[in-house]
Amino acid sequence: MNKKPILIVKPEFIPKMIALKVLMAGVLGAFFLAGALEMLFFIIFAILGFGTDFGTIFTFVFIVCAIGFPAILYELKRKNYNNIYFKFFDNYVEFSYFTEPMMNKRQGRLQYADIEDMMQYTNFMQNFVSLETIRIYAPNSRLYDSYKNFIGIELSDVKQSKHIGQKIQKILDRWEEANIVHEEQNLIIKKPEHHIENTKSDKVTIEKK
Repeated sequence: MNKKPILIVKPEFIPKMIALKVLMAGVLGAFFLAGALEMLFFIIFAILGFGTDFGTIFTFVFIVCAIGFPAILYELKRKNYNNIYFKFFDNYVEFSYFTEPMMNKRQGRLQYADIEDMMQYTNFMQNFVSLETIRIYAPNSRLYDSYKNFIGIELSDVKQSKHIGQKIQKILDRWEEANIVHEEQNLIIKKPEHHIENTKSDKVTIEKK
């Protein structure tokens, strides 16, 4: 029988914010992609004997990439958001999300025992749409994010009005309290009993010479 999670967290997909993000990333990506494709087309056209105009080729490729690249990124983001979740249980959290900037998928389970701290923050764009990011630090785990240089998991674009950070903190506090009680009970059970042994006095006979 599958356990029912205490809390399920999913990100808020705000089309305008995502569109602005992918537009900035798309234009930058289009610049580098256009440069690479331009060199490829330049070589192909030169081999085929066509006239080559360096500036015209770059402009054409850049416009195509600047339009097409953001559109592809937006669609990928939209699909990825539907597959992101964080399910909090009694002792652990199951997660599935994508890291920036290459949208690599991270999926697994993090035990509460490995969690050391939690932080909430809001970046410039999130502030306009009342979103926030919750970062859960777990230095004892192997969940290293090389791009953001921290160990743990990150819940991005969650609604501030839902008070997700406070709910997560309550779950962690409840787990810690239950764990302390459990440890105290184990200490009581394992505590050795002191047995009082009745000792009999030995009679010592002293022979007089």
